[in-house]
Amino acid sequence: MTQLIFAANWKMHLGPEGARKFMEEFMDAYRPQYDREVWFFPSAVAVQTVANQLRERSDIRVGVQNLYWE
Repeated sequence: MTQLIFAANWKMHLGPEGARKFMEEFMDAYRPQYDREVWFFPSAVAVQTVANQLRERSDIRVGVQNLYWE
């Protein structure tokens, strides 16, 4: 069986404070689902905040977007 992957690419949305609030709300609502992978790709300025929020959640992963001037 193929495992589902849910990925959220935030583009340039949400700075560190907005990302922290979003992740708090998300983690309160989302319980671990072991038949899927969940990945967040926040903006570069918020990646550390999201990674810190997910320290205790090994079922959710975080990645970083590439940087580009536009």
